[in-house]
Amino acid sequence: MKGLEVYHSSHNQLDSRKLQEAAARYHLLPTGGSDFHGGNKPDISIGTGRGGLHISSLLLDDIKSNVILVFL
Repeated sequence: MKGLEVYHSSHNQLDSRKLQEAAARYHLLPTGGSDFHGGNKPDISIGTGRGGLHISSLLLDDIKSNVILVFL
């Protein structure tokens, strides 16, 4: 496991803070998701989620800089 979903539509600020601390403690990359699933969840837009959730592109930059991709 390389990452932990810190930011999610169902997490409140306290949840995200605790998960962020756990990610740091275990050297995991913090990630996030809007939980968008198309028509199954029509109240969630791609990239935003509930409650005005916005995932920073900085998280993706960190992932890209820390992950080595192997193509066969």
